[in-house]
Amino acid sequence: MDKKQFWNKVTLASFFLSFIIVLTHTISNIEPKFDQTLITHGILRYLHMYQGWAVHVFFMLSGVLFFRDYDYNKIIQKYRSRFRSLVIPVSYTHLRAHEPVLDLV
Repeated sequence: MDKKQFWNKVTLASFFLSFIIVLTHTISNIEPKFDQTLITHGILRYLHMYQGWAVHVFFMLSGVLFFRDYDYNKIIQKYRSRFRSLVIPVSYTHLRAHEPVLDLV
């Protein structure tokens, strides 16, 4: 297996794991609205079972992808890029989600 094929597989696995994580979080938010049939309960249990390891494997693959094109001379530039692409949007989203709601009544 050549490098390009390997990195394509890692990216595909990362996408699949992120899909499982998003799906589980979405279902967890609407789970009380489901009727508790045997099929529904089985599907939710199955997703929750895989979501636990999906988070850990996704985190490890993200670390692997972070150092994919590692060059010690460009490490400061890489950290700046990650700060702009991750920390700033997540902080903004967190602040917007937790800002007080004005009661106009």
